[in-house]
Amino acid sequence: EARNFPGTSFTGDFLQRESFTLDPEKFSQAAYFNLAARWLEHGRQWLTSKAMARYMLQTMGLTGVRSALVFTICLSEYLAVMTMHGFKQLLGSARVTDYAHHPPEMVRAYKRKLKTTWRTCPPPRHRGVWPGAYVGASRAVDTTWTQVLEDLQDVDRTNIAQRLARREWDVVVYALADRSAPYLDVVQRHYPPSRVALVLGNDLPEGDLAKVAGFAATGYVFQREMYDGALDGPHRNATICIPSATKCLVPPSPEPLPISRGPVYAPRE
Repeated sequence: EARNFPGTSFTGDFLQRESFTLDPEKFSQAAYFNLAARWLEHGRQWLTSKAMARYMLQTMGLTGVRSALVFTICLSEYLAVMTMHGFKQLLGSARVTDYAHHPPEMVRAYKRKLKTTWRTCPPPRHRGVWPGAYVGASRAVDTTWTQVLEDLQDVDRTNIAQRLARREWDVVVYALADRSAPYLDVVQRHYPPSRVALVLGNDLPEGDLAKVAGFAATGYVFQREMYDGALDGPHRNATICIPSATKCLVPPSPEPLPISRGPVYAPRE
């Protein structure tokens, strides 16, 4: 809609500044501010972390959920923390067990009662990237998720396998399954796919249909995005792949939608 404002033109890759031109004499600031207000209202209604958690449970057809186990990672990862934050906001912090495979779990997401640093939660080696690089890269969004959760000292994160076998939690959520999926074999043995959610959200998706199809055998897959073709190619030329398709699909021209989210893949029977 913004591209169609009087005085605006758009050509080429939308990630490049030179693709946009603006004629200030024809451009309407009032129309722009009206659109911005609508987007902000849309975000408050549909795109908060709590709304995302609610959307996930509704998509899975689950009602009456009272507890959740959220597997996250010990890393500055916005999607993983926001998924955990959303479930804590929706169900209540005491009813959500967050577990990372490097303790203490996600210390930066909590309000600090003691002086600690992210280095007490060493990030796993991932694609050979120096861990310090994540600090600078995430600094722009850190203010939206660091130290936003009350630090519950009595969260029991022990004996996860045994508690999974007892089905202690109503739903199991892998907040970043493509990077960390601990106890996956235990979850597969004791939880039906209808009660397992796997969030995939790498910044540079590999277009790996087999990986998504494999996860779909375990539970509902919530895919942030998955492109086919060169990762450094123009974003507008990317195709979106889905496991059930015989080939990748070219997305249609964007049109206004009441809710805009990535694709969801239901568990395979």
